[in-house]
Amino acid sequence: MEDDVYAKGIDPAVAALDPATHSSLPWFTLRAMFVASLLATPVAGVWMIALNYRARGNRGWAWFSFAMAALLIAPTVAFVDYGAMAISYNHDPQRVPLQMGALLALQAAAVMAVGYILQGDELQARRRRGLPRSSWWAACIVSIVAMALLLIYLLAPAFLAGLAAGVRA
Repeated sequence: MEDDVYAKGIDPAVAALDPATHSSLPWFTLRAMFVASLLATPVAGVWMIALNYRARGNRGWAWFSFAMAALLIAPTVAFVDYGAMAISYNHDPQRVPLQMGALLALQAAAVMAVGYILQGDELQARRRRGLPRSSWWAACIVSIVAMALLLIYLLAPAFLAGLAAGVRA
């Protein structure tokens, strides 16, 4: 009788394929996530995580990440930024840029940490194998779209207040 019949029936090369390192589609790096989050809020960084899931072939997690960024993270960031601006309104105006910069850096570091937790091992494996990375132009496009979404969230209250005032008049 032959031992280990089932192990011989499985090709180890096929069983060891990792979708992250087997895919030839480019992925966003942690550095790109940090810079995009710094420039365009955490929405851009989370979208890059979602695009990495999409490149991996995990469309369910990609759509979930996109939805979380648009429906949860963007309004939360807008609320936190509004709160920070309101708190610093009556204080020294020369310190506001430094305070907002520190807040944005903290948000970007948080997104980079989430990216490292979710995809850090896969990104390191891809780098070791020399697999393609997304260009900085792609990161800029994601950042611009994320900024547009955040502007909608930031300006929506003022727009709705103007509409309400116009209706009352």
